[in-house]
Amino acid sequence: LPGETVPASLSHSHGGKGSNQAAACARAGSETCFICSLGRDDVGVAAKAFLDDLGVAVCAFTDHAQPTGCAAIAISAAQNGENTILLAPGANAVLPLNFTVDAVTKFFSPRTNNSARSSTPPNVCIAQLETPLSVVAAALTAAHSAPSPAATILNPAPAAALASLGPSALPQWLRDASIDFLTPNEVELEQILDALPAAEEPPATFSPFPPTATLPIPNATVAAVRRRLLAPMLVRVAVIVTLGNQGAVIVTTDDAAHVPAFKVDSVLSTVGAGDCFNGYLASTLPALPCPIADIATAARVACVAASLSVTKQGAAESIPTLAEVTAAMAST
Repeated sequence: LPGETVPASLSHSHGGKGSNQAAACARAGSETCFICSLGRDDVGVAAKAFLDDLGVAVCAFTDHAQPTGCAAIAISAAQNGENTILLAPGANAVLPLNFTVDAVTKFFSPRTNNSARSSTPPNVCIAQLETPLSVVAAALTAAHSAPSPAATILNPAPAAALASLGPSALPQWLRDASIDFLTPNEVELEQILDALPAAEEPPATFSPFPPTATLPIPNATVAAVRRRLLAPMLVRVAVIVTLGNQGAVIVTTDDAAHVPAFKVDSVLSTVGAGDCFNGYLASTLPALPCPIADIATAARVACVAASLSVTKQGAAESIPTLAEVTAAMAST
């Protein structure tokens, strides 16, 4: 409450949405490049060292005077580990567009035969909204048009800046960003839908996948996703709504699927669970085009990874290894 002093314990953890997602991709076994802006400070040095140890190729812009971005996260023990985050973007706010596009294009370019990079498809580029909107859109577009094109995922968090574009500018931004998959949580989805212009219901009707599925979000929300995001091609393939302990719902133009969460015995912290989901999703998505059943298979792996992450403290530190995820899936 305003004015209230609440006792708490304090700990430090590696984090940041992009960093967490890069860590999850690496722990899922993918070759990963993290394009970012870091301060020339102890926090930036530690962040790079942590990702280096995971095998992530860190492509960092440091030619500026800003500190490395940081966040203060309040975790409620009384509310099953739910959290509130205060973000100080710092260096994130000065990530240059040209630097980012060049790095994306280079990573998704053919390599020589002696390169350590695996040639196994598909390529995937994932972005968040902790850097300028113009840079995010340019990065995703560059990934789509790269010499070795990549599927694109936008995790619209935090969504406030995107929603602030409003009905006149938001549709064009989404269209220009070349988004294949949008992965909001329920709050972010509501913010985005509220900011888009009203649209008529398209004539086609959706059916759950499988036909016996019961969706944990209202049919009206599924219809709104279809008519405001998918029908006008603002999102090209699917909207995947993350629902915490209820798993995720996948919505395409003509289908919708519920992927339940993996059940765990205890929840210590939900910090980073969404990032863990997104990183594992990026690492397990099939090549496009693909049916909703294949997207659901990837989301199932991501849900298991996210569920395991909440049983540990920390953000990036809580992300499970691929071996742990595989073992958990085998136990069900």
